[in-house]
Amino acid sequence: SEPLPSNAPFALAPAAPTEPLSARDVRDAEILARHAAGEKNRPIAREMGISEGTVRNVLARHRI
Repeated sequence: SEPLPSNAPFALAPAAPTEPLSARDVRDAEILARHAAGEKNRPIAREMGISEGTVRNVLARHRI
């Protein structure tokens, strides 16, 4: 593709280096996906072996 003109209204930042996901990132992603699919906090917590408070904290941390 063609380069953007120098007077473009935004600048493209280089891609951030990719790092392996931590266990917390993976757990958070699962909680967020289940919540987005309509699953309630209590079943999410029970099936993942975590407290319902942990589910609420993850949702709050991601402002959901």
